[in-house]
Amino acid sequence: MNETNTRFSKYHAWVSCIVLTIEYLIARYAHDSFIRPYVGDALVSVLIYSIALTFRDFPRVRLALCVFAFAASVELLQACHAADHWGLARGSVLRVMLGATFDVRDLAAYASGALACVVVESLAARGIRAGKPSRT
Repeated sequence: MNETNTRFSKYHAWVSCIVLTIEYLIARYAHDSFIRPYVGDALVSVLIYSIALTFRDFPRVRLALCVFAFAASVELLQACHAADHWGLARGSVLRVMLGATFDVRDLAAYASGALACVVVESLAARGIRAGKPSRT
């Protein structure tokens, strides 16, 4: 690995754009009790993961754990009513991004999204390796 591990991954950039579009559509049109709160939260983990990999190479499991830790931290800020303490106006972009309601099920959604990233990338890597002849 080089010192900075910086690069630009077109694949992860496309994944990020697709997931962001899906997140927008969910926020705009899904007004239910499952897709918006849980699928949307799982996709947040996928989005953060793919954005990170767009610009820098990371060990996949470590990145997924960091993404989950970040998402869990935001969820804990909701439990502490940080938006109210910080005086964020209702409807402001920061307040919407932070969220307002703590729910332990959101932590499971974030974890499932991070886990899905690792599983999908692992399966994809195995598939790529399986398609190439071994050099041994």
